[in-house]
Amino acid sequence: MRKRAPMGRISNRWKPWIATVAITIGVGLVGPATADQKSKTNLKVAIFSHIAEVQTIHGMMQAAIDDAKARGWAVETFDGRGDMVAVNNQVSSFISLSVQLGGSIASTMLVTIFDRRTYFHSDTFRGSLTLANVAVQHYAKRPEAIEALARLLQQQAVNAGFADSIFALVPCACLAVGLAVGFLWAFLFNGILGARLGVFYYGRVIPGLALWEGSKHQYPLYDALAMGVMVMVFAYILGRTDPEGRTVIEAWAHTNSPSRLWSTVLSILGVVVVANLLYGAVFTPHLVTKLEGQVTAGPTTPLFPGVPNQPLQGATHLGP
Repeated sequence: MRKRAPMGRISNRWKPWIATVAITIGVGLVGPATADQKSKTNLKVAIFSHIAEVQTIHGMMQAAIDDAKARGWAVETFDGRGDMVAVNNQVSSFISLSVQLGGSIASTMLVTIFDRRTYFHSDTFRGSLTLANVAVQHYAKRPEAIEALARLLQQQAVNAGFADSIFALVPCACLAVGLAVGFLWAFLFNGILGARLGVFYYGRVIPGLALWEGSKHQYPLYDALAMGVMVMVFAYILGRTDPEGRTVIEAWAHTNSPSRLWSTVLSILGVVVVANLLYGAVFTPHLVTKLEGQVTAGPTTPLFPGVPNQPLQGATHLGP
């Protein structure tokens, strides 16, 4: 009979999976709920765990279950009990369902845009195809002219509706590319070149929301997400231009300045102000969690030889 490994070894070995569980919990459940905050929709949440016997994971799962029930949600849990195959099967089915749901919503929105814009262009084209139009008068004398005009009108309306549908995807593409580039940029330079190579360290992180949690190389994933949101917003600002190729900030500066020089100055100041406001907005949640004492996970050994780690709160007195 195979002897089971000690709990300490299992919990250390599967820390990435434990972090995954905490991320799943944190996305849907971000804080205590009151009776007034109960959802008006009958939601059902799923909580997966590789091994729920670990005391920390069991506590997080129970807190998430209690919070979900307080919101009036149904909760489904799954404990793999160390069986990664079973966990993967359950998670894969859950992710597949989520992807299919998201794909169906996106497809429905795209089809709706295409249908409405096709009807709009068809109605516009029909308004110009009247007997008051000399070209229509000559064409109508041909055999089956009305049927041919109807087919031509429908083809042109479909082409215009399809073009509008593709154009509607451009803002979404700008947002998606900006989010991906910003996330990967922060992960590469902060998580790999920074934390992994020892250029700097993240002394404390939110439990369950970091890679390599508990080691001095730990990296909070919400740092990369915050950078991704920043780049996403700026990608949209730069990508959305007017017919003259100006961004929203440049158009505003041109409207509110008497000369080209002042327009340039206002554009620079506008970008600086927007960047600082956006930076403060995306990192405010991190500040709030730190002030509430939720940023607690970190290594117990000194990050730098001879220098004590930053305390959770207060200050450390150095010297005699």
